[in-house]
Amino acid sequence: MHLIYPCGRIKCTVTVILSPDSYLSSQLLGQQLLDAGSLGLVYPSVRAPGGTCLACFRPVLVGNVRKAATYVFRWTGQPEPEIAIREG
Repeated sequence: MHLIYPCGRIKCTVTVILSPDSYLSSQLLGQQLLDAGSLGLVYPSVRAPGGTCLACFRPVLVGNVRKAATYVFRWTGQPEPEIAIREG
């Protein structure tokens, strides 16, 4: 797994990759990592402050998956969707 967090001299590059306004740089990085055989990456959420995201490029590595709650996102024309949680 690759860890992508802003720190030190690479902060500028990481800030571009973690842009909330465009997925272009992050998609290019993801493709490069996938092509290089990466297992995936861990990165800070740009949508949920303090949140952490995981992108797993090899589904076979994800095990012991259990269904819990279901999150329903409904777009109502506003910037933020309505979110309902249905317990599993």
